[in-house]
Order: sequence, then structure tokens, then C-alpha cells
Amino acid sequence: MTHEELVVYLQGRIKGAAPETLRQELGDAVSAEEFDAALKEARPEGAARQEESYGPGFQLIFFLAMTVAVAALITALHHRQNSRAKPALQTVKGEGPFMGRWGYVVYVPSGYTVEAFYDRAKGEQTAYFSKTGTELDDPSRWLRYGRLGVIQMTARPSPFSGTAAGLSKLKSYVAAADARNKEHPAVKELRLGQPTLRGMEFDYQFPNARVTAYILGEKLLYVFSAGERTETFDKIVGSLHDAGTSE
Repeated sequence: MTHEELVVYLQGRIKGAAPETLRQELGDAVSAEEFDAALKEARPEGAARQEESYGPGFQLIFFLAMTVAVAALITALHHRQNSRAKPALQTVKGEGPFMGRWGYVVYVPSGYTVEAFYDRAKGEQTAYFSKTGTELDDPSRWLRYGRLGVIQMTARPSPFSGTAAGLSKLKSYVAAADARNKEHPAVKELRLGQPTLRGMEFDYQFPNARVTAYILGEKLLYVFSAGERTETFDKIVGSLHDAGTSE
């Protein structure tokens, strides 16, 4: 919605609703600054007297303009809702580098395809590495496809520092969750190609067999998961290169 359309919309509603009510109706469609600026123009001094002098022709034009403005507002809201509901998709097929949202890089093995989604609401990117041609009707249920070689990776701003102390806190956090779930994985520290990266690998056998690697970058936390530990899993995890940014 343009500034002019917003002004027209408010002019049509200001007599029947309080400003705060109008602000709530618009929600995230416009910022507080845009609303205040448009509201100031929508109710200048003497506006009521000027409107009365225009006659029926003006009223018709005003009605049509307001209708267009409302339609534009609804379209903008619908677009924003859809953009939140449908994360952006990024696909890379075949051998080569996959560059993530924050500039990090993971190498895609030969014969594999990666599909990556950025979820704005969660502030994280999720990627699924699978053998090219594998049909994933619901990638989020990736454990169903563990035996097919599907590997899930998520990247998001890290709550832990990329230091030895941060890695220790991360290990304690995961261990506490495992204790609550009565799981006792084998744990080992990872040796990674990029010296600034620190990571831990948790290998679970019971009740849900899987392997999960947590890697701390300078500002991001990476989590790789698979139904079982394989040579391909090790290659993908080991190929991670952190760009040192979360913006």
C-alpha cells in the first residue's frame, strides 16, 4: 500500500473509528511511522468543511479510491502471510558447493541433491541432502528416510560462543536433554577442516537410532542429523566452512 492509498483509507475510516483501532486493524501491513504520517495528513484542519463543498461527484471518486486502497491492503497482508507460511526454497543438484543464507558453505557429494528452506519466523535455514532421485513427500520427517541416506542440516544464530567454553556449555545442554529423554549416546569431539570450528557428535542407538553433530561457528550453530553415521555423513559435516557472520 502506497502512502497516498493509506491516507485515503484513513480518511474514509477516521470518522468511525479511533486511531488506535485503525492501527490494530492494519497490524504489520504498515509501520508505526507510516501510520502516524498518514494519519496526520488524513485529518488536517478544515478537512470536513472542504469535503462538504465537493458535492456528490467527489463522494463517488472518494468511494472508488477507498475501495482500491482497501483491496491493496488486503493483497499486501495476504502476500506477507504467504511469505511467512512458505519458506524460500533453494536447490543444488550434483557435486559442488552449496552456499547457505549467511555465506557458509557445505559441499554437496556427487549423486546428491540439497534442498534448503529459510524459515523467517524461526530465523533458521534447514537443508536436506539426499541421493538424487529420492522422493521425499515430507522432508521434515527425515528420520523415515535414514536408510536412504537423507541428511538434515539446520543453521541459525548461536546462543553459544564459538569457543571451548561455548562448546562445553553446548555439550551440557544436550546432555541434560538426553538425560530427560533417558538416552545415553556415545559422544566424541569432532576434528574439523576449518580450525575455527568446534563440534561434538552424538551417536544414539536406543530407542531412536540416529547420529547428530553440533558445530559451533563464530556466530552460527549448525546441527547435522542422519538416521545412521556413514562416510557421506562424515564428508558433508567435515566440508562445512563458516563465514563468520549471522547477517
